[in-house]
Amino acid sequence: MSTLSPDRRPWWPRLPDRAADWELASNFISRPLAALFLYPVRATASPNLVTVLSLIAGLAGVATLMVPGAVVPALGLLFLAMILDDGDGQLARFQGRSSRFGSFLDKSVDVVRFGLLFPLLSWLAVRQTGAWIHGMAGPLAAFGLMIQGYSKWLAVSMLPAKEPSVKLTEPAVSEKRRPWASGLAVALLWPFHECDLTVWIVALGALGQWAPLVWILAASQLLAGFAALAARLWQVWSAERATGA
Repeated sequence: MSTLSPDRRPWWPRLPDRAADWELASNFISRPLAALFLYPVRATASPNLVTVLSLIAGLAGVATLMVPGAVVPALGLLFLAMILDDGDGQLARFQGRSSRFGSFLDKSVDVVRFGLLFPLLSWLAVRQTGAWIHGMAGPLAAFGLMIQGYSKWLAVSMLPAKEPSVKLTEPAVSEKRRPWASGLAVALLWPFHECDLTVWIVALGALGQWAPLVWILAASQLLAGFAALAARLWQVWSAERATGA
């Protein structure tokens, strides 16, 4: 938990200090919009309540997609869910209320939203084209996304615990230089993180391009899923060799 008082903690999002943490939609769209949207209630709003509101907006967006002629409001609700999904973490850090429960709730909401949304997008693609093959893409995208989360938390549970590092003070403003060139390269080369997926859905959904959309989601998430699984296997294997277990 931060040692700074709320009035001294930075509210407006800053770009990450590490290039690996740069995400295109999150860094440049959802976090700035979340900061603007939640600014009036930044000191009082419950981060967990905002997480629940993001779930409600996401589920409402999924349900509205099934209503004929309601694509625009459905995509608007999904976009709102993305903003709130980034806003809950900003609130927690600003208020010094970060918690394991909040992190678990946030990740659970992501799984529920995308787990329902991806198959539904496949159904829209099949309904539009009449080709049943598109019905496989959404479940495959959900499968790839779940591999990423499952392999991460499984590895975390098996890796030896790290020694906690205690920070007595925390600077209000980072003095590190932002890795603009490498950060932008990372963000542009892999625009398929969680917030990026919502931008893809909103953009191609607004154009009615359901079939290309579901295969973009399937390919990106399967690739990310198996890459994450391989990386976690290597991480656990390396830790096991290091400890001589």
